Amino acid sequence: MALANPAVHLAHWDGIGYRIVDRYKGGRVLKNAAGIENMEEGEFTGDHRHLLRDSVGGLVEVGFIIRHFAEDSVQFREPVTGEPGSWTHLQYFLGWGINVVAERI
Repeated sequence: MALANPAVHLAHWDGIGYRIVDRYKGGRVLKNAAGIENMEEGEFTGDHRHLLRDSVGGLVEVGFIIRHFAEDSVQFREPVTGEPGSWTHLQYFLGWGINVVAERI
């Protein structure tokens, strides 16, 4: 199972680095008038943030055993590409995907 890393919507380029600008919570992802994705105000982007406790914890609660858990490995590759603040660039600093292998017992 592949999950989106819920922290991706929290980090925004501030001209120097990626900064956490929103609190960690689940729900509908919104885009405000400045074009910043957030969880508090703006237009619905069509994206929904599922927290790890809901996704992975939910698997455990219904009887799955987690056999493997790893973040996507883009951030370990060199050289870093993309314009700062772009999706391509962000992936080198914060793994966007999380891979889970689970088995039902």
